[in-house]
Amino acid sequence: MKQIRWLGHAGFKISISDPVEKEEMRNIYIDTWLQNPLIPEDLKEGVVPNDADLVLVTHGHFDHSGSAPDLVKASKNPNCKIVCNFEVGNYF
Repeated sequence: MKQIRWLGHAGFKISISDPVEKEEMRNIYIDTWLQNPLIPEDLKEGVVPNDADLVLVTHGHFDHSGSAPDLVKASKNPNCKIVCNFEVGNYF
């Protein structure tokens, strides 16, 4: 199963079936900005999703990278990581 959800602005959540554990879903967040005015209703009010497995950041502008640390901290997956360029990685 695959699902792509727009999270407002430049953010997306991609959910895919785990290739090994077919019943498990893996969630990839891309450039998620949780404070953007177009964020879906279920993520408003300061709700930080706790289902991230991977957080991708394309560049360091706050509206693409600002929520990445929060997504990793809230994740139930202890192996959740941020993938980004070198400079953004040094900042985090």
